[in-house]
Amino acid sequence: MSELVKGNIYLIEEERLGRAPQIFSKEIKGKRGLIITRLPLETADNDGHLLEFPHFRLALALGPDTISPHDISGISYKMSDFLTDRGPGVILFEGLEYLATQNGFKTLLRLVQFIYDKISGSNCTMLVSVNPLAFSLKEFHQLKNETVRPPEICFVEGLEVGQTGLLKANP
Repeated sequence: MSELVKGNIYLIEEERLGRAPQIFSKEIKGKRGLIITRLPLETADNDGHLLEFPHFRLALALGPDTISPHDISGISYKMSDFLTDRGPGVILFEGLEYLATQNGFKTLLRLVQFIYDKISGSNCTMLVSVNPLAFSLKEFHQLKNETVRPPEICFVEGLEVGQTGLLKANP
């Protein structure tokens, strides 16, 4: 049984995309998936399992399956469209730092708030990989206010819930 509760956004604290795909792979069984990342998905996908799901890369150099970081409405649309379907699903999102540098923090925060409003009434969960050192303390707390604490139970080997309420990788 899944430890994640539908309708929530889980903020996963990590310097580089690594733990979030592992959690996604565990949670996705029998559900729909959507992946939006800044990094090429192949770098975080050890077994090729993630490539089975619709995925988009945030990049200025547009190509197949890419979204410009300046296309906030396009990013919103991809997620809204996914959340409109009533079936259970999991979204993996990485690249908040990149979106903040390309658009400013206020635009990023509005996007996260929009997604929270959409996901809270859905049958989906969202995993957001973020490096907290990329944001000021105030900005990071604003992001945390739009998310929920992960469950207290460790649901991936090698993870623990830190004092901030975020998932942290054990060295």
